[in-house]
Amino acid sequence: MTVMQEDVILEVDHVSKLYSRSPLESQRRMAHIVNAAFWGRRYDVRDLQSREFWALQNVTFSLSRSEAMGIIGLNGAGKTTLLRMLVGQFPPDEGEIRIAGKAAGMIDITAGFNTRLSGKENIYLRSATLGRSREEVDALYDEIADFTELDDALAAPLSTYS
Repeated sequence: MTVMQEDVILEVDHVSKLYSRSPLESQRRMAHIVNAAFWGRRYDVRDLQSREFWALQNVTFSLSRSEAMGIIGLNGAGKTTLLRMLVGQFPPDEGEIRIAGKAAGMIDITAGFNTRLSGKENIYLRSATLGRSREEVDALYDEIADFTELDDALAAPLSTYS
């Protein structure tokens, strides 16, 4: 662990995060990681399994007190994953995050969604909570689906999204 410079409030050092589209694969990987740690070995997370992908890979930057930063990118580029790691929602699989002080998330983008349901089901559920009829959502569905840029992933549960 390195010491942060005095004016640096955030350092992200070679951070990577791995996801799996399969809950079973995630559980298997976690079991391998825990087993390796128990026996004093390092598990190489770079060996991707069939349904795994890097949400973030080798991200490095720092932020000083006088600086501001914006995070932009396409859907699935890792923006939310990075923010969730910064507030401590989950750790990076590789690399290190150092924060001077505390970080807290102020907005939960998953609020109002059921992570066990598919993207399509959540579109209908969320629309219903906003007072839209099924017919209205049917008429708007293609436009909403195009806007999400999730394509076939809309059929998968939200819990599998990065």
